[in-house]
Amino acid sequence: MSLTTSDKIASLMEWLNANAFWNNDQLDVEQSKESSGIGVFFNSPDEDEEDDDNLLLRIPKENILSPKNSLIWNLLVDYSENHIVNFDVDLTQGMHSIVICFIYELAIGSKSPWFQYIQSMIPNETEESKFNNVPICLWPEIYKKSLFNTECDLLNMLDNTELVNYFIECINFAKVNSSFIEIPKVFDVNVEINQDNIDQLPKIILDNHHEKLIQFGKYVQTVISRAFEVDEFHGLSLVPGADLFNHIPPVLNEDSRISGREDVHFVCDGGDDVCDVCGELDCEDHRDEDEMDIEEDGMFDDDDDDSLNDMQFDSDGQLVENDDDDDDDENNDDNDDDLDDNDDNENLNDDEILGGDSEVDETELFSSSDADDSSLESDLDDNNSEVADDHSEIDHSDADSSQTEDIPELKEITMEYINKIEQELKDEESEEQDDENDDEDESEAETHLDEEEVSTDQEEENVSNVNQHLLADQENLALLLSDGSKCCDIVLSKKPNKSKGKYELFNTYGNGLSNPYLLQRYGFITENINDNCVLSVQLFQYLKKFKSDNSELKIKQLNNKLDWYEHIGFEFVNDLTCQYESRPALPEDDLEEHPHEHSHGHDDHDRSHCQDEDCQDEDCQDEDCQDECEDGCCGGDDDDDETDEHTQILEENLPESWQLSPRVTADGSITPQTYALIKLLIMPYKLFHYKLIECASEGKLAKRIFQNLLPYGLDSTSDKYYNQVYLLAKKWCKQRLDRYRKEETKMDDVKADIVKSLLEREKSILKSVIAKN
Repeated sequence: MSLTTSDKIASLMEWLNANAFWNNDQLDVEQSKESSGIGVFFNSPDEDEEDDDNLLLRIPKENILSPKNSLIWNLLVDYSENHIVNFDVDLTQGMHSIVICFIYELAIGSKSPWFQYIQSMIPNETEESKFNNVPICLWPEIYKKSLFNTECDLLNMLDNTELVNYFIECINFAKVNSSFIEIPKVFDVNVEINQDNIDQLPKIILDNHHEKLIQFGKYVQTVISRAFEVDEFHGLSLVPGADLFNHIPPVLNEDSRISGREDVHFVCDGGDDVCDVCGELDCEDHRDEDEMDIEEDGMFDDDDDDSLNDMQFDSDGQLVENDDDDDDDENNDDNDDDLDDNDDNENLNDDEILGGDSEVDETELFSSSDADDSSLESDLDDNNSEVADDHSEIDHSDADSSQTEDIPELKEITMEYINKIEQELKDEESEEQDDENDDEDESEAETHLDEEEVSTDQEEENVSNVNQHLLADQENLALLLSDGSKCCDIVLSKKPNKSKGKYELFNTYGNGLSNPYLLQRYGFITENINDNCVLSVQLFQYLKKFKSDNSELKIKQLNNKLDWYEHIGFEFVNDLTCQYESRPALPEDDLEEHPHEHSHGHDDHDRSHCQDEDCQDEDCQDEDCQDECEDGCCGGDDDDDETDEHTQILEENLPESWQLSPRVTADGSITPQTYALIKLLIMPYKLFHYKLIECASEGKLAKRIFQNLLPYGLDSTSDKYYNQVYLLAKKWCKQRLDRYRKEETKMDDVKADIVKSLLEREKSILKSVIAKN
């Protein structure tokens, strides 16, 4: 990572070699050519050398800096149960938990088992003054004013309320637990905290303790820019070594889909499947009985055959028809023109109109507060309380090593050694299984031993067990590393390019993140194909004007549409968009060779798969076609990986609510959600009512939403509302463009450059939409 400097690498490498596996043979850490800090470089094997090893880093989960591994975890749990002040802040979860744990580990200095790792994360003073590593919500007011109307402003990233409230909660935690562990300097704030003055505290902190707040903000930025989501047990954690890899932005591939360019992936087994008590996979001791009861009661039975998940699209992007849904839609299609042309709604009574009377008010989408920049103070304190004394080493021994027999010294952990240990563990499991079988066979013929024989056997067995478990540190580490399910890995995501020699390896911090989110979380921006411009302010201006210009009946109809969209339609639109845009795409060459006459019947996919294993019909379109097809049109592992990656990016970029859904993208297009929302707003109420409200099944509703709201396959000739949608979208873009402030900051530093780049990028996107025919 760019903020880690070369003078701190030697100490970090020493820590990694003692507590993890770092592939020293293939990796070098040195000055990056792409950033101001360090990078990880890969030593490509020779052309004639075979090397299938893709493991670059493996670290046991018990050696990562996670809240559960931290010295204050039990104090955090007790505090959250008994002393919490602001219930919006949970110090046992997510970012709130890992940041405060990091600060306490930093405060105890060399007593922390992660001391060398933590030291590599703290910027030098000269570096700090250059980069000012603080969250954007704590930027000085001069920069915030320049960011008015930008995505950072509209997405509420300039508001420091959440950060200040979090700081207050951390201060209170430190005061409550001061008898157990010394208060870190950053939390040593002379302020009284209780429920009576909680509303006044943010202003007190900003006015009287701003320097401490800035220091706290720098710790927050340091942690969130490096943290990884490990699993359900450890949660958001710091993984030493994994955060050394710099970020590389994604690109658009030949199919106009976002594709990542990263060389490595972070891999961690478990996810949501680990035990929330002990963190183990497949744990039976702490299984949630309530969850078992829910499963047994069948509370999640789904008997609806017309579910949204049944919607499917073929490779040409055509909706796969369901014969059961056709009859009703065909009858309704004949009446569409009548519904479009006659929208007086005199035949609709109030009962058909009501149901959405809630007003849609214009919301506050931006705010800002004063913030001054300051330097990062040292927060190291070697003279801490006794809580840290038992926390000074990562110790995996089960007893005193003096009880063990001599064990050969292990000088270095290699992949060969890890593989050897893995094989030995498998052999031991096999032997144990054989022993269990032998014991069962001999259970009927017990052997009677005298007391001396029994005592001798027990002593030998005890000595053997001690020798097996009381290993030297390196051997014990090797055992931990041999179980991949209990470790976090960094692995190569693609084969090494042997022709490049030595080259830098990159990771991704999010292939679906736009620049405002990269700036908020990681403190930098890039040439970003995920950038977009939200048009929410313009949407609410449109709704406000509509209500002021129209009758009470029209307002009720509008509210009815918006209420339906919020509770039903918006989720359908998001799901259908993901399903359609994540479908496997045929290469253009394949489309030209066999557009619709492929021998497997692509245009009939998912309609007539035979379920008879003994079927002899040569024309039967069974599922084996994908395995036997050799021309590539049915996809393969690589296609599946690309589709999964694209689907993940789509899901990451889904708008959180319909209010935030109107957007235009970096290529000058409007999103499907934007098209759907505008189409809903201008659609005649009769068409909306009979097509979308009066729909008996979920499957039919999904089909009608796809056909009546989404833009796929449409143009000005196939959709009479197409031009109206784009005209309104362009109008909103012009209004958004006019809201930017004319004056720009006269500051000349890194922040000013970032502000200038963000403004130029957003204005360019809006202008490209306006310029489109």
